[in-house]
Amino acid sequence: MEKCKRYKMWRDRKVPLGLLGAGLLALCLTLVCSCKNAKNPGELSGTGTIEVTEVNLSSKVSGNVLKRYVDEGSEVKDGDSIAEIDHTVYDLQLAQAQSALAMAKANLAAVSDNYFSTLKLYKQGTATQKQKEQLTAAYGVAQAQINQAQAAVNLAEQMIAYCHIVSPVAGVVTHKLIEEGELAGPGTPIVTVSVLE
Repeated sequence: MEKCKRYKMWRDRKVPLGLLGAGLLALCLTLVCSCKNAKNPGELSGTGTIEVTEVNLSSKVSGNVLKRYVDEGSEVKDGDSIAEIDHTVYDLQLAQAQSALAMAKANLAAVSDNYFSTLKLYKQGTATQKQKEQLTAAYGVAQAQINQAQAAVNLAEQMIAYCHIVSPVAGVVTHKLIEEGELAGPGTPIVTVSVLE
């Protein structure tokens, strides 16, 4: 009777499914790992699905691809160089903008001297209101020309920076879509980087 009672207690005991599943998994792994692979002893192989996110890296500017630093299968890190677009035109635009900025600064210096001299004379009563207003307007225009020229310099520098394509993610290059020498336009994918999830 005692034996029957113990059996009934064991039979009515509830084992959580997670614990049971973990036990079965451990048993299976033990059996698989204990098997010897004839070709590669100690190696465990299996099949499965790997999910990746594909990121197309493209140009923001037009130009020929001077150099592509990666090929299919290359591993890249965040910030690695991918390609270089010809930036000769943007270099010329930068030089032009820098010249315009230098001229605007020289113009402001000349206008400033007249402006502040006229203000001093106006306070002493020897310059007219009209002279003061004209030089105030010229001074404002000269300052605006500096701001405009500085913006052109900043734009040209940004366009040159866009010619250097870098990876925003770490992953593996799975597709090269443009060869060196080919024309890349804004939005034209150069390579695809796959990121493991």
